[in-house]
Amino acid sequence: MKDTPFVITRKFIDDIVSKEEELFKKDLLENYPEDVKNQFDVIEKSVIHTRINGYIVNDSIGRKTRVFDANIFMSAIVKDVRERIINIVLKHTHISPGKILMHTFPLVLFSTIRDNFTNDSDFILMDITSEITDVALVSDDVITKTNSFPFGRNSIIRQIAKVFNVSLEIAESTLHMYMSSKVDDTTRLLMQNLFNDMEKEWEIYFKDMLLALSPNIILPKDVYITADSDVAPIFVDFLKLPKKDITTNFRKNINITHVSKDLLSPFYTNDSKMQEDEFITILAIFYNKLLFL
Repeated sequence: MKDTPFVITRKFIDDIVSKEEELFKKDLLENYPEDVKNQFDVIEKSVIHTRINGYIVNDSIGRKTRVFDANIFMSAIVKDVRERIINIVLKHTHISPGKILMHTFPLVLFSTIRDNFTNDSDFILMDITSEITDVALVSDDVITKTNSFPFGRNSIIRQIAKVFNVSLEIAESTLHMYMSSKVDDTTRLLMQNLFNDMEKEWEIYFKDMLLALSPNIILPKDVYITADSDVAPIFVDFLKLPKKDITTNFRKNINITHVSKDLLSPFYTNDSKMQEDEFITILAIFYNKLLFL
């Protein structure tokens, strides 16, 4: 905020981002020893939300104002990991290093959902990966809190392998057959009992996550889930299961959207022979947006 009106320029934005980047690095590295303080690179410093005099403005450059608010999303990566990723990309493509852009998936997912699937400024994102579930709370069109817990698709595969005493590959095949209703009654009962037990484990993580996002569990009702199609229905059922505990009201009012290929189909075409999935499609939608900014 300034006493006299000023014009928002690209340099003004860049200066703000640079100052915030230095503060971010300081906060990020203050608990690390000296020998690792230069081992991180900031890969994201994106302005995701701006307000002028309290009003949301998508394009603020060139506007005159006294009050300007900007929300910046930043993330960092270990330099060695970043270099390995770049080397793999360069090995298999013909693009120049300067054209390699890196973003974390929470920002990619947030941008895609906000721009294409909701008119509500408050919602929750759940990205269920192989090993963990990442959760982001969006309030007033801004990611305000993030959390994660160690439960993902592979948690289910490993438990199936343990119960049936089979390899991970056979466990995955068993899961697919069960989800397609192609198993015998004995296997179906074993799988149902397995999921009942796993839901109890998942519920503990889920409660802790909700409390971390909001101690009173006053949260948006809209939840957008990304997960592999073979396990997405399982996690949706976990979320919908009625409970008589602190999550009761949240579960009762929840509105779950699985961000599937069918949901994304109006936003892309696939002319290649490669089989796309939800995650690649979300990335493509996000980067298509970047090309036309």
